[in-house]
Amino acid sequence: MTPLLGVLLACAGSAFAKSAVDKLAQQLPAAPFARKVEIIERLGRSKDRHAVPVLLSLFDVKNAAPELSLALARSLGELGDPRAEDALTGAWDYLNGVRLGLGDDGMPPRLVALRETVAGALGGVGGERGAEILLEALSDDDPVVVENAARGLGRLRDKRAVDPLLDLLSRRGPVGQSAYEALADIGDSRAVPRLEAALKTGDPVLEAEAAYALSRIRNQASDKLSLNALMLNEGLDPEARALAAYYLMKLGRKVAFDFLGRWLSGGSPAEQALAERTLGQSGSARAVAVLVKALGKADTPLKLSIIPQLQRLGGAKAASALKKLEQDNLMAVRQAARQALAGMQP
Repeated sequence: MTPLLGVLLACAGSAFAKSAVDKLAQQLPAAPFARKVEIIERLGRSKDRHAVPVLLSLFDVKNAAPELSLALARSLGELGDPRAEDALTGAWDYLNGVRLGLGDDGMPPRLVALRETVAGALGGVGGERGAEILLEALSDDDPVVVENAARGLGRLRDKRAVDPLLDLLSRRGPVGQSAYEALADIGDSRAVPRLEAALKTGDPVLEAEAAYALSRIRNQASDKLSLNALMLNEGLDPEARALAAYYLMKLGRKVAFDFLGRWLSGGSPAEQALAERTLGQSGSARAVAVLVKALGKADTPLKLSIIPQLQRLGGAKAASALKKLEQDNLMAVRQAARQALAGMQP
């Protein structure tokens, strides 16, 4: 390919992408509210930065419906464009002002959810002011804000977050897990002593979280072996085993995909539910093949559980499997497959 042809093709691709965004944007003014939200979500999933000005033109947390602002904030975070930093930081400041005026218990749930979403979006967009907000948000009294801030700082690989993230390791549930995973993303060796201590707690959940973070930071085989031992330990709670498998998938280990595939094909209903959910959460294209294979022998409840995971993972293979399910004998399966395919459209 000549340099000139490469430039022309790139320009043509950009023009095509812009025209697709324009077509969706043109529908927004006259669209019913639910359709507006759907278009906004599709623009976010498109990963096309031509959509950013369109979304920013609609983003008005003071006057727009919170549900609309929530969809806009989420889509701006997915697009990850620095042009959104000022709008999102402004939204954060406004919502904090509302919270201060109404008190912690007086803020409407819709605005609480919007504030949580804005915190998550800032982690996708980044920027100096955005990172400062996220660092402060690690001490917020809303645990969802703390979780989103931790994950955002991990994505930004902000080493200033290491010490406050270490302080969050003692918290259980999503906050603690987000702190372990953020430390893994940042990759700073200062976290190693605390993570090594967590390996000795006797708590399989904490051990899995710590082994994953250590594996990301120092890349030693022993940490992957620790995760493998947790996954295969039949005496442990299935949730802990699934978590270990999830982290092994994040590390690209085939053994975890095979393990969850066995649960899908021959496990108990609880194990099957854990397997399909964990595969969907992995974000890995390899998980699609495991889920598609399980469809061959799946009963109706399992099919209906697998369908949203295929939608979540996306890609051509997932779409192909869903198209086949549109021909299923049961109407419930056909409808679920059609809805999933519609939700996958960029």
